[in-house]
Amino acid sequence: MNYVRKRSRSAMRRREAMRRRISIALFGILLVVFVIVACGADGGADTGKDTGESTGGSTTNVPTTEFADTEAPVISGAVDITTTVGGEVSYRDGVSVKDNVDELPSLTIDSSNVDLSTPGSYAVTYTAKDSAGNETVVTITVTVNEAPATEPAETEPPEEDEDKITAEMLDEVVQKILDKIITDGMSKKNQAKAIYKYVNKNIKYVDTSDKSDWIRGAYLGLTTGKGDCYNYWAASKALLTAAGIDNLDLERVGGATQHFWNLINVGYGWYHFDACWHPAKYPLYSFMLTEAEVRAYTDKLAKEIGRLNYFTYDYDACPVTVVGTPKDDDTETTKPAETTKPTETTKPVETTKPTETTKPAETTKPAETTTAPSDTATDETTSSGNVTEADGTESVENDPTDENPPEWADPTGTGEINENAEDNVNAA
Repeated sequence: MNYVRKRSRSAMRRREAMRRRISIALFGILLVVFVIVACGADGGADTGKDTGESTGGSTTNVPTTEFADTEAPVISGAVDITTTVGGEVSYRDGVSVKDNVDELPSLTIDSSNVDLSTPGSYAVTYTAKDSAGNETVVTITVTVNEAPATEPAETEPPEEDEDKITAEMLDEVVQKILDKIITDGMSKKNQAKAIYKYVNKNIKYVDTSDKSDWIRGAYLGLTTGKGDCYNYWAASKALLTAAGIDNLDLERVGGATQHFWNLINVGYGWYHFDACWHPAKYPLYSFMLTEAEVRAYTDKLAKEIGRLNYFTYDYDACPVTVVGTPKDDDTETTKPAETTKPTETTKPVETTKPTETTKPAETTKPAETTTAPSDTATDETTSSGNVTEADGTESVENDPTDENPPEWADPTGTGEINENAEDNVNAA
């Protein structure tokens, strides 16, 4: 009996010893796991870096891994738009693009199908693309409704009187601008270029404008910072006239839409001057273009996107011959209109300036296209690619930044900015 009891107690002691060993082993395992996890967290901070530090007598180099960018940009803020006939739409307002890698993904907006003069629903497509070629497309709907027939605001006499804009008001604005952009000693060419850049950069294109009065169009373009080709033309006319630069008015004929631009003469003959933006796929630095250049651009748009008569105007009614006019078209040189037509810009300087009526070079030069070299004959090209005028001032030639539309210009990739983006002008 005692023997049985002894064996029972011995077995119990062995089981107790076994449980203690198992507990110790489990504790040891948990401790090892804890140490491994802790070491892994410390080492994780250096993941992807080759520290070159020695651990236990050896150096560990951790290779880095480059991952391909397969994530497309994200377009935010592109929402459906509702407006009325004749209303204004800015497709870029509130729209942004972000990408996980590319800091500056591109965004193009195709609004060429929108017709703000006709009620209906129109699709506008936003396309964002990053440097890796990933692309996101978002389509919104622009709904154009009939304008309310009961709106009397535009015909109320008090509002008309309140909105009256005078020549004195325009002169004050123009003079402040010229004081900022024109400096002493600038040549007429550089003054004209400064005016071109100011108008081009500081007026944001919208689809429609009040074309009842050029003074009003110039004032609104310069003070509100928005307008269509009429405002670009009128603002340019006001600044050029105040600066004493000869200029004439041109208007498109034969096209589906209107367009307005200027001719200027800074001493080299008459050239085309158009500060308005042009179709996005066909950028044009339209400062002092020859007749041959604007005709080539007009032919290109007609052939490639069906835009007819882009820079076509009434050649017979034009009182001057533009530099680069083909010889067989050069019949205007025999017309007396240049000295007798006083209504071109209504400026006194246009009709009284002796250089306009007495300079024989305007009508006797056998090839007007040779006048451009006389511009550069007195200029010196600098190492920066700019041109130093004879008067010592430097003018920036076809700066690429002049060709890049600002974010509001809605580059579309379809050859149109907006007709609505169709032209960069209701008109252009």
